[in-house]
Amino acid sequence: MAKRRGANLRIGLIAPPWLRVPPNGYGGIERIVSALRSDFVELLGEGSVEAFTFECVPELHRRIEGVAIGDEDVEEQYVARAYEVLNDCDVISDHSLLGATKVRTPGVPVVATMHGPMSAPFIQRYERMASVGAHLIAVSSAQAAAVPFDARLTVVPNGVNAKEYQLSRKQRSEALFLGRIHPEKAPHRAIAAARAANIPLTVAGPVRGRVEKEYFREFIAPLLGSEAVYVGEVSGAYRTALLASAKVLLAPNWRSEPFGLVVVEALMAGTPVVASPFGASMEAIVDGVNGYVVNNWDSGAPAAIVESEKLSQYVCRESVCERFSSMVMARGYADVFSEVCNTALME
Repeated sequence: MAKRRGANLRIGLIAPPWLRVPPNGYGGIERIVSALRSDFVELLGEGSVEAFTFECVPELHRRIEGVAIGDEDVEEQYVARAYEVLNDCDVISDHSLLGATKVRTPGVPVVATMHGPMSAPFIQRYERMASVGAHLIAVSSAQAAAVPFDARLTVVPNGVNAKEYQLSRKQRSEALFLGRIHPEKAPHRAIAAARAANIPLTVAGPVRGRVEKEYFREFIAPLLGSEAVYVGEVSGAYRTALLASAKVLLAPNWRSEPFGLVVVEALMAGTPVVASPFGASMEAIVDGVNGYVVNNWDSGAPAAIVESEKLSQYVCRESVCERFSSMVMARGYADVFSEVCNTALME
């Protein structure tokens, strides 16, 4: 076990194998890993972080780009390489799904972040991580409360870099849905709610796998027109401009997410959020202050959209600056790293 502690820690940071860091478009986990890498350097100094990302395995790129996200054979090869490369770090921060279940580096403690929901098969994998000694990070209190097994666990909410999100002076006229075009994200419900509230909607997000393509063709395409426009997957300045210029962000998820980074991104850009109840919505949104959490979407969302027009973009931004900034997140991780390294030294 290496002997560095505190500000001298050397962190091995593992991203999932599927997308670049930072991502070109969609990729919430990759945005988190990118923010952590930058903020760890600011907190702990140059040389404090060695990141293992999609770009580190060029011979796997062709295979990764040709398979569905979640292919275990590809991910096992990727994480095995990652742990081999990072074996001289003081602590490994693993954001993949399989790494902490399949690979161990003797003497190096592992902190594994649970980016997925508390449902099978995720629960079995997270429980396996805990059973082999990983310290788990829950990304929301809601996620932590749903953990059904014993584990060393700390809640560190996801965060975003406030400097990347600016308030817009442009007059706001449209609602926004930003996310995967997938049944679980339910953009068809966003379209219906916006139409009922008599507000145009921009729909943005990737359509990739078979399920998403079929869903788009059957449930989204027939609803598109002058009142609901699909602009495809967005990235960079255009993506942040959409978030800042929207009148309201709609997040009508069917399935409860552990966090939902786009909620915090929108609020940081000064845009109120109307959402169904899930991780970030329940912990970041204060009804009547920066948005509304709607338990019955079909009956409650249209009125909430109309009411959200009265909310201040300045209040929306201030509501998340302290709790959900990327630097607050990085400090939370650093505290966990110090704790697990000190524990490892005493064992």
